[in-house]
Amino acid sequence: MMKIKIDNRGNLHIFRGNEFKRQYCPFDTSGNFCSCGDWCALFGEPYQDDITDFYKMDICKKTFSFSNSENIIDERKINE
Repeated sequence: MMKIKIDNRGNLHIFRGNEFKRQYCPFDTSGNFCSCGDWCALFGEPYQDDITDFYKMDICKKTFSFSNSENIIDERKINE
């Protein structure tokens, strides 16, 4: 089962194997390993699809879909 996490700094992590792994921009040509995160214009906010009731998140050219909101951890909201 796929899980994603947005940490308190806005960086994207995907649960793979047995841990969350930070994701990096595949389009970064600087060689600096730029993080995938909410600073990017192509990084969408999690939302619930009105038609399917699935929870979704659009990132770059991909849409992640989840059957429940527990698979999206958004740590940015913890300190509000």
